[in-house]
Amino acid sequence: GGAFAKDGSRGFETYLTDFDGLPARLIDTVGFGGSGGSGDLPPGFREFAPLVPCGVDVFLYFLKYGQVGAREKEQFEKFVTYAGESVIPHVIIVITHAGEETTRSITNAAFTGSNESLRQICFDYAAGRVVAVDSEQTGGLEREREDREALVAAIAGAVDVNQGRRYTSLKLEEWQGGVTGGK
Repeated sequence: GGAFAKDGSRGFETYLTDFDGLPARLIDTVGFGGSGGSGDLPPGFREFAPLVPCGVDVFLYFLKYGQVGAREKEQFEKFVTYAGESVIPHVIIVITHAGEETTRSITNAAFTGSNESLRQICFDYAAGRVVAVDSEQTGGLEREREDREALVAAIAGAVDVNQGRRYTSLKLEEWQGGVTGGK
């Protein structure tokens, strides 16, 4: 992948980059735990829809390691409710602030541990599509490179598993303002 180039800012930010040599647009919306949305819909989530008239390949859903509980599970369920069940195969859970923990150690702990909310998000919803990243960069450049490679591999894996089919829904089409013909 190439460098990220920021492309404007509204209730969300978009970044232009490349993914395995293909142009890509990454859209960063305010999370479902944020404030300022209309009703329970976060600001920017509805606004990015016109940028994806052909659908969305992957949603990266970020959770902070050590701070996943009932509230975070409820927020994730709210995301699924708004986006629809068809979003689930397109979601990768990204666990931030992992420090020295690895994806394997976190998913093992989620699967066998007592944190029911983390287990449900990682396995019942995301079917193990989880990547842990050291967002505090305590592991140095080597860990940063490994995290980037793991994230790119997870994205490529999700696209492969979905056989290139993108997430689309009547709700997304509605938010697009009829761009794809939805009502």
